[in-house]
Parts: sequence; C-alpha cells; structure tokens
Amino acid sequence: MISRTVITHQQALKLPGECTLVLTPSDRSRRAYTSWWARHLRKGSANSAATLPQISALKAWLVTLWSEAQLFALIDDQRALITATIEEALWRQLTTELVSVSAAESTKLAALCAEAWMLEHGYSETTTRDSAAPYAPGASGELYRDARARFVRILRLKNAITRAELPNTLSVHAAQLTPLLPRYLLQTPSFAPLPSEQIALDLMASNAIETQVVHIESEFALANDCSRVLVANTREERQHAIAWARKWLNDPARETTPDEQIAIVVPDLRQTRGSWQRTLVDADIPFNLSLGLPISAYPWASSGFVLTNALTQPTSPEQIAQALRHPRWGHSVAQKSAINRRERALMDFGTRDITLIGFLADSVLESMPMVIQLKQWVAQTSGRKTRAQWGKVFAGIIDALTAEEAVLSSEVFQLRSALLESVATWQALDDWLPNPSVSAAHSELVAITDKGAFQPEGSDAPVQVVGLLEAAGTPFAGMWIIGMSERVLPEGTRSNPFLANAWQRANAAGLADPSECDARGRRLLHGWKTNCQVIVASLPETVDDERQLWSPLVLDWQRREASSETRESRDTLRLLMTIDDETATAWQPESSRGTRAAEAQALCPRRGLAEGRLRLRSWPEPVDGLSPKMRGELIHLIAEKIGRALKSGEFLSEDPSKQLHHCVRTSIESIRARSVTLPDYVWNCEHARLHRLFLALINKDAARPEFSVLDVEQSAKATIGPLTFSMRIDRVDRIEPTEQGALDLHANEKIVVIDYKSGSAINLKGLSDERLTSPQLPLYARALGIEKIDAVAFARVTDDYQDFVGVGTERSGFAPKKSIKKNELTESFDWDKLKLSWSEKLERLARELCEGEAALAPAYGAATCAQCDYQRFCRVDPQLLMSLDESADAEGAA
Repeated sequence: MISRTVITHQQALKLPGECTLVLTPSDRSRRAYTSWWARHLRKGSANSAATLPQISALKAWLVTLWSEAQLFALIDDQRALITATIEEALWRQLTTELVSVSAAESTKLAALCAEAWMLEHGYSETTTRDSAAPYAPGASGELYRDARARFVRILRLKNAITRAELPNTLSVHAAQLTPLLPRYLLQTPSFAPLPSEQIALDLMASNAIETQVVHIESEFALANDCSRVLVANTREERQHAIAWARKWLNDPARETTPDEQIAIVVPDLRQTRGSWQRTLVDADIPFNLSLGLPISAYPWASSGFVLTNALTQPTSPEQIAQALRHPRWGHSVAQKSAINRRERALMDFGTRDITLIGFLADSVLESMPMVIQLKQWVAQTSGRKTRAQWGKVFAGIIDALTAEEAVLSSEVFQLRSALLESVATWQALDDWLPNPSVSAAHSELVAITDKGAFQPEGSDAPVQVVGLLEAAGTPFAGMWIIGMSERVLPEGTRSNPFLANAWQRANAAGLADPSECDARGRRLLHGWKTNCQVIVASLPETVDDERQLWSPLVLDWQRREASSETRESRDTLRLLMTIDDETATAWQPESSRGTRAAEAQALCPRRGLAEGRLRLRSWPEPVDGLSPKMRGELIHLIAEKIGRALKSGEFLSEDPSKQLHHCVRTSIESIRARSVTLPDYVWNCEHARLHRLFLALINKDAARPEFSVLDVEQSAKATIGPLTFSMRIDRVDRIEPTEQGALDLHANEKIVVIDYKSGSAINLKGLSDERLTSPQLPLYARALGIEKIDAVAFARVTDDYQDFVGVGTERSGFAPKKSIKKNELTESFDWDKLKLSWSEKLERLARELCEGEAALAPAYGAATCAQCDYQRFCRVDPQLLMSLDESADAEGAA
C-alpha cells in the first residue's frame, strides 16, 4: 500500500478509469476536470472504449459514502445527514431565541455559529458533541455555548448529523468502509483542505488492501509561464485582459484543442459583475460570466417577493409599482397605465409606505380580477401555520397576481426550477422548527433562496470569467488574474468571534493565523500552476487615486510591459449622432396643452422643449408630512368651497369663522382619504393653520371694492396660433357698478381673474417683460375674452402672506400706485396697452413651441437655471452660464 503518492497529469490519465475516483475541491472543478479528462482520453487514445474515471467533489463523495454505508448495513449509525440549509435555519432560530436582533443580524450570527461549528470539527480530529468547545471568553463565547447546547439537543432528538461532523464520523468507521473504496483515490490540488477530511481519507486507505491516496502534480508546475503586467487603471486593465483573450481565440494553434478554455479571474467579481458584463458584451467575444446573483435579486423572482412581502409589511409605492409592472404578471397596457397613475398619485400625496391592498385601493385598480382574489388570500395571512400551508398561500397569491401566463425563457425556466427547489427545502423545515407567522415565513424563504448564488447553466464558452476562489483547483489552458494586489493575496487574518483566538491560531483554523493565510495563498498559486501553463497577473497603478502594491506572492514572477494591442470593442464614432441643440423638429400638436407649457417656453426655450413638447416631468421626491403638492391641492380645494359659498351668499354674516371651519374640515377629509400614512396630529395642526390663513384672506377680500363671485374652478380653452391651451380658472369675480356708474353688466361685463398660490414668490414683472414669463393669467384672460378683463391677480395663501397681488384698472382696485414703481410696473402704466401686448407675446410663445425653438436662453440667467428640473436634459452647468453672462457684461462695459 502506498499513501500520498504524487503523480503528474499525464500519469493520472494512464490510471484505469474503472477503478479510479478523482476527488476535486469544488463542483466547478469537478465539471472542468470531467471535460479535461474526456478531451485528453479522446486525443491520446485510439481505443474508443477508454473508460472515464468517476469524478466527484470531495464533500459530495463523503455524503454519498455515508449514504451507501448505511444502505449496505456496513455501519450501525443510522443518523440522518441534514443539509447546510437546514443547519443554518436551525442556527438562525436559536440565535433569534437567545438574542433580540433584526433578521439581518440574526442571519449573520447564524453564519458565524455555523462557521464555528465547522472549525471545531474540521480542524480537530478528537472533537465530539460532548467535548468542551474552545469557547471565546466573554459574551460571544457564552452565546455560542448556549446556542451550541440547544443545537446538539435538537440533533440528538432528531437523530441527525451535520456535514461538519461527517469526516470525523467516517474516520471512526474507516475499517467498515473498505468495500466501498476504489483502488485509487486521486486528489486534485486544493488550497484550503480540511484536516479532518484528509485524515478520514488516509484512515480509510490504511485499512484497505489496495487503495492508494494519490495527489496530482503538474509536470510543468514549477516551469510554467508566469508573468505580471502593470497597467494605468482598472478600465485599461479590463481592456488588456480582453485583448489577451481575443488573441488566444484567434490563435491558429487552438484549432487542435477547440474545447480548451481560458479564464479571466476577478477577485471582486461579486461587486463588479455588472460592469464586467457590459464590457464583455461590448467586446463581442464568447464568454460565460460566473458568480450569479441570489434568486431574490433576479427581477422575475424579486417582483414576486416584493409583492408577497407587501401583503403585510408597508412598502414604498415605487417598489410595489415596479414589481406590478414586471412582464411576468401579464398585465395589459391599460392596467399598467393605472398602476403608473396610482404610483404617481401616492408619491404626490407624500405616501412613503403602503401595503399592497392599500396600493390597489383605487377605483380603476379595484376592478381588476386579481384584487378580489388577493383580498381572499390576505384574509388567510393571520396566525401561525406550517410552511407547507404558507406555501399554498404564497402560491395562491402568485396565481391571483398573474393576469396572463408569460412564456418562460431558458434562463427564467431554470430560475423558476431553482426557486421551487428552495421552496421544497424551506418546507422541510417543518420537521425541525415551530410554525412561523407570515412575515417570519417570508423572511425564512428569502433567506433560503439567498443562501447561494443562482446562475443559469452557462455555455461551454471558451472564455470563462470567474471569481478568485472559483478558479482554485480548476484546469484552464491559460489564466489572466485581475488586480493581484497585496490586499488580495495573502488573505487578511480573520478569526471567528465565538472561538478562542489561541485555539484557532494553534490549530491553523480558518484565517486566524497569519502564517496559515500565507500558506493558503501559496497553495492557491501552486494549484493554479498545477492546472494552468500560462498565467498572467495584472495590477492597476492606482484605484480611486490610491496607489496599489503587488502581492508579495507574485513578486518573483517575470515582469513584462503591457501589450499595445488593446482596442475599444466598439467603434465609438459610429455610436455618436449629431443633433441640433437649438432647434427641434417642427411639430403638429396632437392635443391641447396646459399653461405650464407656455410658462416653460417663456422662461427658457430649452425648458419649453422638455416640458411643453416632450412633456417631461421631474420625479417627485418623497417627503415627511404634507408634500407641497398636497398643500397646494388643499388650498385650492378650500378656496373653491369658499368661492362657492361667497357666490351663494353663505358668507354674508359678520363672523364667517363657522362656515370657514366647515370648508377647511371637509377639504382635509377629502385629501386625507387618499393618504393613509399621516397621523391625526398632523391634520389637526394643518386645520388650525389653514383656518387662520384663510380667515385673514377673507378679511382682505372684504376690503376690496364691491364685487361678486361669478364662477369658481371654471374650465376654459384658448386657441392661440396652432395651439389650444386647456385650463381651469380658480375664480372669476364680477365688478359691481358704483353709485355713479352706468355700467350695463349684461352688455359689457367687467371681470377680475384670480389664481390662488401656495408659494410666496409672485412674479408680477413676468406680466410685462419681453418674454411674458408669467403667462398663466394672460392665458386666462385670453380664454375669457381679453376685452372684458379689468384686472388679473394672485391670491397668496402662505404663512407669511395672505393677500391679493395683481394689476388692473382703478375700478378693480388693482391699479399700480402712481409716482412709484409697483413690482416693475411704472407710473406710466397703460392697462389696455398691456393687454394688447399679451396677445402678441402669447402668439409668439405658441409659435415657438410648434416650430421647435429650443435655444438655451434662460429669461433670468443662472437664477432661472437654478430653479429648473431639467438640467440633465439641458446638459449645461448654471455656474458656467453665469460666468459667461458676467464675461459678456464685462466686455460690454469695456
């Protein structure tokens, strides 16, 4: 018998396949070695009957060995082997019982407990459940001691064993396992072998007559091509790696080995996966990108998890709407439009969080068949149920949400299968843990689906992009390692907080000992050299302005200059298109526009293109309390009720406070019904504030010259040039005749147009400036008949101002004061001339909108840009604009 024999790859290929077992450190390594072995057998032997050896990941083979030993009655131990998922769920339950922490923190504690349990049994052959664990001193050690004691009791109660215990248990039964062992146990390189696993293999081999434990070493392990390249930055580093891969793909010698693969190894692939995917797609080379995302991170699954969670947990309207819009639900265009409107309404109301049923509480959405079914399922989400029962509830919810089944792509089909496997694993917890509530059941299911990264079965692409540890023990024709800095290898020391540091260092357990970290790094490099003949390591000079240092493990590698053959994967010039920023295409308006379009065009033609032509809108920001839009709606609703009361004569009493109280209360109730998240005291404070403000405004209204309310919230349209503007006018007052007056109201009615404002900034200058930057009131006047207008005014309702600000005739009470300037309207004010100028300026604004005038010309310079929401669309820096204005003024002065 020979133990720990070392052979080369070529010698390994000559071993008889029917009596050889190849053990790899990972499942990826197993797949790669299977492909490599089959390829070399086909190439090196004309005998088509050459037998491929059994190739298995070491941990998976130990599980199979345990199962077969029980099946064939070779051992008396009939304990069931639990999965890693069940083990972590047990630890999570136990830590939650012992410590009051959040779900995320409980998951972290569970992972540390599972690691401590693995270190105990993986690095000490004498460890048993009853032996004293090397606990850390203090509270952390006590926590693990208590959790471990409960964990052991559950395992005994269920007659179960964990995978961490399996190697030591197999060592105890090593003599009985001889009939299940092959002649050759062939091990491929592993950078982090567990001592307990190696001891188990050696004991089993020592009890067998012919079994040998053999290690593979490459014939070129110490003589292969290892070099390192220094580049300028991470972007250039990626381009060099891709250029190296493209050169290998175009190598004529590759025709003799078309099945071989090369690897680009990215240590931080999990964080940079998205950018690498974009770069590789642009490079247009055949690749397979490893390290998938958790199942719940894929949009198809994420939409379901978001909606099932929102059944009981308040969720942001944006998340719910985004999930409902996903194609997996098969909603119609009309339904998606209703979802969009509901999302916008909730955000305008300042709703930060809402349940799914609350989101769907809309007149249009409630008519969807799914809402009725959802309410039936929601009624079943109370109390505690088994996971199998919760599974039926979740499945019913998904069915209710689905309007029409979507055709699944191959990737989504695999994702669905993986999700169903996770659900089955989760339901198996019913045998181990108590019945959960719906929120706990949902959290458990998400945690299980996120346990490992899901990745659809990749193609056998010649270029494999993998993580650092994924590349360990995997044969490749060549390898390019990205970012080989001193922070990557050796790994930094890290000890488990539940076990004594002294014990971890003495047993070289995990990453607690610096010398073991260095040894792990050297074993990793040695494994690469064993499996790969050409290795290139690269390093950017700086990352985020921080200078990078080479890993000390590769300083002896040959240094060479970066290749000059890198190129952009796409012709950038072909992607550029020239557009005229000053003028958009001519436009035939298909529908009416509001007054905002004219105001945007007046303030700046570029803003008019964005808001008036393209109908762009800034996304509302969620706010605490009442949003500005909600406050504006409240003020307009109260003003409407007051106007109707004035029109009907209800405010004729000397004390209008009672009627005002009713107007404010009913208006708040109407708005409050659409926003369910604000507490009572917010609305009570708002009621008191608005009552005070409007009472002051009513007193100001009473001081005006005699008038009567003609109409409120009047719908009107004005056709100006090629455009039709639709509007709703807040209030129209009729001027009453004086005692000396002989005004025939029916023949020549004179009116005042009033618009309510909840903001203090009033731009009366905009009624007379060249661009007519306040076109709203002139548009109202045009719609009602400009010859009848005696005044236009703003009614300000703010904490600082409760008044009427406007311009008009002497009779209206809004004429500018003589001999002084009044909001930029001089003493030489001519009302009829001002109204005439409005018509001319409105015609010009309408013509500019239709002709596509989009020049960058803010009416008030940088001040206008500072109040604009379309700076990204405009692509102009207001500070730069200000500096240009100042330069032009300086040149004019010179």
